[in-house]
Amino acid sequence: MKYFISLILFLVFKLSISQSKTELIGTILKSNHVQLDYNNMGNEFGELIDSLSNKELLKFTEHKNPILRTYAKIGIINRGKGNILVLLEDELSKNETIEVWEADLVDRQTTASIVYEAYLIKKSLDTLSHFPNLKYPSMDSIIVSEKVFEKIDSAIIYSNCDLNYRILNRVFKRQFEGRHLSRIEKLAFEMNISQAFFHLKDRNDVFFTSLEQDYFKRKFPRLSFETYNEKGHLIQYLIYLLESQDKILYNIGLRKLRKKEWQNHEFDIVLHEIIDEKGIKL
Repeated sequence: MKYFISLILFLVFKLSISQSKTELIGTILKSNHVQLDYNNMGNEFGELIDSLSNKELLKFTEHKNPILRTYAKIGIINRGKGNILVLLEDELSKNETIEVWEADLVDRQTTASIVYEAYLIKKSLDTLSHFPNLKYPSMDSIIVSEKVFEKIDSAIIYSNCDLNYRILNRVFKRQFEGRHLSRIEKLAFEMNISQAFFHLKDRNDVFFTSLEQDYFKRKFPRLSFETYNEKGHLIQYLIYLLESQDKILYNIGLRKLRKKEWQNHEFDIVLHEIIDEKGIKL
């Protein structure tokens, strides 16, 4: 009898846990955003993750729902589990954008951007824990020194995913080998990725000047920059052109500036400062 009661209590306990998981998963599936708090997820997934095994969590990293899948990937990364290349390349190929809540900020990011930054934060915290003094390595030095980031950066430059400027800025601080040069040229001059353009400029390759002149004279004036990330690239190009000593490039930048495609972006303040400084009339 005592054994029977214990068995009943155990089954009831297991059932309540199962129902709780199901309810939490249902809530997440109905959600239209990811709430980012890498240290302490104070939301439904924060509760769910504590009740999931590594095996269960890994299964959710393959879920078709991007919200649940992204939460699962953040969770498995924070546990130090999973293959980051597999997790990231999956999101790079999907190229899905979701709403993100972080503190009081609301943004839209690709799921690949979220996974990348979750891993970067995890690796940074793990690395810093090995330095008891105040001589911490910078995030950039961590990326350069960690072999896995070389593979991650290569996966990123060969994807067509619409990544945010923070990730692209970090990726293109790497000195890529010459075998990647043709891909970087495509990113710069066909896909209009400003970080790739400035990466090539810093290499001082002999053919860069002719490629640059052709790009700005023939292609750039006809381009439309519509999305938030595209406007970010446009602003970087306009800053470069308006600061150029080359009158032809300056005038190309001025004409593009007056189309006002760059407005309503967090970095447009930089262009406003240049406009005021140079006395440019729009």
